[in-house]
Amino acid sequence: QSVDGLCRDTIRAFVKIVDSPVAGFDFSPVSPVCLNQSVNFNNSSSGATSYYWDFGDGFGSTQTNPTHAYATPGTYTVTLTAYGKPVSIKPTENPNGSEQERDCGCRDVITKTIVVNAERGLTIESACKEMLCLGDTASYCTPNDCDSYSWVVTGGSIIGTANGACVSV
Repeated sequence: QSVDGLCRDTIRAFVKIVDSPVAGFDFSPVSPVCLNQSVNFNNSSSGATSYYWDFGDGFGSTQTNPTHAYATPGTYTVTLTAYGKPVSIKPTENPNGSEQERDCGCRDVITKTIVVNAERGLTIESACKEMLCLGDTASYCTPNDCDSYSWVVTGGSIIGTANGACVSV
């Protein structure tokens, strides 16, 4: 006790100030997307070492750049939480002076909205050939009614136009 009858104590602690992570992301294709369409989430966070994605539909991911498809139409809030890295500290009361690693607890959160339409994404009719031999030709069509089309063929070439509901390769 002190002279005035009050209890006093002193606690000393070293505090290391670290930069907080900054969460950021975008996704493609842009909203609105079609039902069951794969959405690619591009993480642009800085200063983070781990992530948690909440896609707003009961599913999540700890991947850095996940892909997700929505099974039900609606408006969803996507949340990315970016967590900072652990930091090394050297407590003064530690007799051997060894460093201890502790999670600094820093994090940042960002949310964005994505709209999922009831229409399914483009489908290519199932009777189409999936593999062609050198010199073969085939036509591929989609039953989807779109304002415009732009077909891209990997490992082959388009015969005729590439902007109709069907394409020949």
